[in-house]
Amino acid sequence: MKLVARLVANTLARASGVANTLARASVAALAVLALSGCATVIRGETQTVNVTSPPAWGARCVFYNADGYYGDLITPGAISVPRSREDLSVTCTKRGFKDASQTVSSYFNFITFGNLAAGGLVGVTIDATSGANESYPGDIEVPMEPAPRPPATAYTSPYPAS
Repeated sequence: MKLVARLVANTLARASGVANTLARASVAALAVLALSGCATVIRGETQTVNVTSPPAWGARCVFYNADGYYGDLITPGAISVPRSREDLSVTCTKRGFKDASQTVSSYFNFITFGNLAAGGLVGVTIDATSGANESYPGDIEVPMEPAPRPPATAYTSPYPAS
């Protein structure tokens, strides 16, 4: 991004006079196209999500959605997932606890509206295809409950009573 801004500034500084007006307009148009996709540039195509699984610290959680599997972690922890319009599913397991799942919906980033002013339809299209106009909550909690213990059975001796 800094490189594009520097290139535009240098080119505009060199282009002076009426003959170079077309060059200035071309560079400005290219700059708008290069800087469009505001949410993609500002927020990126991935995001970090923090996960906890109270009271079962140390649970293994896997992350997936309709687009595929994104990885796993041990709680509490953080993972980088691609931004997407699809719901993100988290399933956590730990010995002695029931498996727990949480489905998290993405929400719309209003920064995408900046594309209408800066990049127009091109920027909006870039953000929509990259998924940058969607985000998941930054913190996800997947509560886990202890698994029921098997009932205690009375001990019977294999030897006959005397």
